[in-house]
Amino acid sequence: MSELPDIDDLWDDDEEKSGFQKVMLPFLLLGFLDGAGLYGLIADPELLLTPAKKKRLTSKSLKYAAASARTTKKALARQIDLALEKGESVKQLGKRIDRLFGSEMGYRSLRIARTQLTETINEGTLAALVDEGNRYKQWSTVIDGRERPSHAAANGQIVPIHEKFQLEGGSCMAPGDDELPPGEKIGCRCTIVSTDTDPRHARAMARIFLRTHSSLERRYVISLRRAFRAQRGRVLSRLPS
Repeated sequence: MSELPDIDDLWDDDEEKSGFQKVMLPFLLLGFLDGAGLYGLIADPELLLTPAKKKRLTSKSLKYAAASARTTKKALARQIDLALEKGESVKQLGKRIDRLFGSEMGYRSLRIARTQLTETINEGTLAALVDEGNRYKQWSTVIDGRERPSHAAANGQIVPIHEKFQLEGGSCMAPGDDELPPGEKIGCRCTIVSTDTDPRHARAMARIFLRTHSSLERRYVISLRRAFRAQRGRVLSRLPS
């Protein structure tokens, strides 16, 4: 019976980070552009995607790809440890790996897409508000019974355009901001609007945000699931025969 491999026999950090960065970056760029054009504030959102913004989004995609790789590597290492503890064969380990990707990565794809797109769409909207000369910005929460209590409390909060919103669990430039702790960031569906937006119009704009977000999210999830399937294939191909 073949000896079970170590995690480093199955995993190439650079390859996995590079692969996921190539999937993530185009959607971060699209999210920014969608956010910049979301409420018709500017005629050409491309003008706001400056070299500095592209560099920032590229850095974010590398950061997110590295985080995804770390999480998956840790989960794989756990499966190897369990297989060793139970005295399992390489074939049994392969089944464990197959189940891991089947059960966990579909959910992760949705969580990654939803969270990253909220951040980058709002980053684009904030850039548009700044470009339009707005001196203040307003937090807008989708109130439908699924919102976090802290985000419900933040609904309607107004702060200077270059200052942070204050939530119970942290502070941020916009909903989904990477500075927020996971409990305030993951799965957030909030957006920002100008301060002259009345509550009824803010609700309509929130629906526009959700439609835009959902359309891009579906495509992103499909791409991420494909990337995880390819990753599974690479890992399984390195198992000893």
